[in-house]
Amino acid sequence: MKRIIPVLSALVAFFVIVSALSSCNISVGPINMYFSTYENAEKYTSGNFSYDGSEVEKIDIDWVNAEVKFVISSGDENGKFAVSEAGTFTEEKSIHSFIDDGVLYIKYCASGFDSIFVEDEQKGKALTVNIPLGIEIAVTTVSADVYLEYEGAVPEPAPFDVISIKTTSGDVLISSIECTRASITSVSGDIDLDSFVCPNANVKTVSGNVDAIMSGKTLSFETVSGDVDFSGVSESISAKTTSGDITLKFEKTSATVRFETVSGKFRTGLDYVKSADKYIFGYGECMIDVATTSGDLTIK
Repeated sequence: MKRIIPVLSALVAFFVIVSALSSCNISVGPINMYFSTYENAEKYTSGNFSYDGSEVEKIDIDWVNAEVKFVISSGDENGKFAVSEAGTFTEEKSIHSFIDDGVLYIKYCASGFDSIFVEDEQKGKALTVNIPLGIEIAVTTVSADVYLEYEGAVPEPAPFDVISIKTTSGDVLISSIECTRASITSVSGDIDLDSFVCPNANVKTVSGNVDAIMSGKTLSFETVSGDVDFSGVSESISAKTTSGDITLKFEKTSATVRFETVSGKFRTGLDYVKSADKYIFGYGECMIDVATTSGDLTIK
């Protein structure tokens, strides 16, 4: 009994503190304590649902743990797209949603609800979102992994508008997708981009790795304590790491590389011409700026 009292006191203190915040998430072992408030809370509905694809131009998701998985589909016979979480919860703990001016907002639970999720419940918060092609996607998560993959035959890659993904400790996987612009950030999660086509992409992670097989026009990669491995085609690339190595592999090696480093090495088995601070491969078409601290650069 003496051990239980301090734990209960700590939980009470937690809810007193978070009641003054707009959003807070704390994990203690298998227990996740979450609190969040958001605008227009009274307009949200609780539980799994379907939406009319013709009414939604953007999906905005604010999630915590488990995973967020997008399934690209043509909807049901009525043009409806299903959104569901794996588990069954009370009304307050269930997924909440609201459509306003073409934007579908999806929240982890009710606004202002002081919620405690044990380990099994966290697994039940795995979210599956069916989506049509061409939509804009924005996702913010704490520890949930984000999956956006296209498994259909045609078209390939699947076209979308703007993609914005932010995670704290969740991984991000995007495969066989095309978009107009992308911003993908993670603190301690890995970012894996496969067959990804995007003219303008900004990819950042702190202690995670970036593995990108993609093509674009202006690409930017930045890591701290993580490696960057790029393979593909682009008109320009900016890559920066601290305590991380950078490997660039091109389908057609025609690039001009400027490499600034503190205690890093330049490696390549390809022919190049050195001009001032630049390494010129082939016709030098792709412009590449690389900066590392305690990181090597390899061109393949």
